[in-house]
Amino acid sequence: MNDKMTCEERKAAYLKEAEQLFDNMEAWYEQNPEATLEAIEARLRPQRRRLMGESLKILVNGREEGKQEEILCPRCGTKMRYKGTIAKTVIGVEGDTTLNRAYYSCPKQCKGTAFFPSGQEVEAAR
Repeated sequence: MNDKMTCEERKAAYLKEAEQLFDNMEAWYEQNPEATLEAIEARLRPQRRRLMGESLKILVNGREEGKQEEILCPRCGTKMRYKGTIAKTVIGVEGDTTLNRAYYSCPKQCKGTAFFPSGQEVEAAR
């Protein structure tokens, strides 16, 4: 999901994921009508985490990747170079996801100056 999406496209993608979760749970419950609430929760929990991860991916990756006109190295003040996008896996409390973010590095190779638009410095990949 690298393409920018409109709000309506993001909403449709989310609803498709949610509908799939509902359909899976409905089919499972039809086959397990005697399931306890605890069993239903246990079955739903990992699927809910997947839905949350997909929801985050749709919400964040469906927008601008975060590329900015000019970012200065926080260590030496030199204009950083755009290196493209990289995928970053985020392990969240409610769900895991992969986010595609703009990546920059200092041409003077200052240690640890790769930059995501969130403002977070990360170890530069060379």
